Amino acid sequence: MLSTNETLWESILKSLSEKYKVPEEMINIWLKPTKIVNISAAEITIKCKSKFFRDMIEQNYLKDIQKILEEEFSIAAAVKIFWDKSTPKEESKENIKVDVSSYPKSVPGLNSNMTFERFVVGDSNVFAYKTSRAVAEGNFSIYNPLIIYGDTGLGKTHLMSAVGNRIHKDFPKMKMLYIESKQFLQEIISLFAANPGKDGRRSTDQEKVVSVKERYFEADLLMFDDIQFLTTPKGQEIFFDIFNDLHNHNKQIVITSDKTPQQLDIEDRLRSRFSGGVLLAIDPPSSEEKVAILFKKADEANIIIEQDVAFFLSENIKVNDVRSLEGALKTAALKASLNNAPLSKEHILQVLKEQRILKTTELFTPTTDALINAVTQIFNAKKGDLYSQKRTKNIAHIRQITMYLLRDKLSLSLKEIGSLFNKDHSTVSYAIKQVAKQLETDKHLAEVLSKIMEQARSTKSDV
Repeated sequence: MLSTNETLWESILKSLSEKYKVPEEMINIWLKPTKIVNISAAEITIKCKSKFFRDMIEQNYLKDIQKILEEEFSIAAAVKIFWDKSTPKEESKENIKVDVSSYPKSVPGLNSNMTFERFVVGDSNVFAYKTSRAVAEGNFSIYNPLIIYGDTGLGKTHLMSAVGNRIHKDFPKMKMLYIESKQFLQEIISLFAANPGKDGRRSTDQEKVVSVKERYFEADLLMFDDIQFLTTPKGQEIFFDIFNDLHNHNKQIVITSDKTPQQLDIEDRLRSRFSGGVLLAIDPPSSEEKVAILFKKADEANIIIEQDVAFFLSENIKVNDVRSLEGALKTAALKASLNNAPLSKEHILQVLKEQRILKTTELFTPTTDALINAVTQIFNAKKGDLYSQKRTKNIAHIRQITMYLLRDKLSLSLKEIGSLFNKDHSTVSYAIKQVAKQLETDKHLAEVLSKIMEQARSTKSDV
């Protein structure tokens, strides 16, 4: 029978799900392991697993929890969330800090540069990022196996490596293994290569197979990259034994894949094991996320890129993977440096064409009418107001943005733009300079201009 504390917590979780539309997977990961430990007139105390859990709940769910308590249960007590610093995981984390000189400085095969700090977080990957961080904080075996999946080049290996690098830093006593599936298969193939037996027949060294399995059995954390390439029956058989042993001993397993378990070409028993884990999807980044990635990569590579150039690249590259985005940036920057010139849209366009990753839909320039239609739709403005002599702040600003786009994107002359709005060329020039100046510091405006151009390419003109 549930206690009063448990009953109240279950009711809160139900309201979060039904009324506040908190996804079930978020409740299962962050809130189900949490519980109310004390209720008084002045305070309700909630205990969670770690500091990371506490911060997550406080940032994302605390206000809703307090609102549910007040509105549904007439409880006005303050809610306090704490984590038990004396849990075995936290004790082990402190103990290992005494002397780590005898432990390896890095994990073989793991890229030490792939850290959480260097991972660009956005809407497309935030759930995968936060859950991976929770594992790296020491919440082992709770999210097990942890399977990160998505298309090639979106950051799956980076996120898995970040988990490994953080755990290696904070828990150096843990034995960690990182391996790519192709490397694993090559290892298995070599074990089953033809070996002449005593009677001259071809034989398999089973002792070596056992030895390989035992090496994996010793791991506290197994990171298996690109599971989709594990296609051979013998490889799957051996991996199944390794997986089962580690999972049965509560060892943490992190796997990356370009498909969901149901889409993988693997045995049903493996598919079933994988489906029982925590599945973290990484989706293609939005245009704005691509820009954030570009600035991060540019900063790391000491590349100077202007905001409009970054948006131009994000809008015009037809692939979504981060590696191609980074490669295009670095190649264009190299071309610019060889020309002793700043990185420009022309350099970007040249690289995208050479690498055949230029969006074909971006090869045409929208008409003047299409662009103006897009402006009015994005800002919910009337076209007549743009052409009028109204000088209200809002209309004037929208008109300036329109002039800037007509000049920057459609290459209209100042005279042509002026004739559209019945303005002289000096007024048009001033408007364009004002918007260009604002773009230097206003990231939101750059995003708006990007959306306008996307809309313009899909908007029919009035002609």
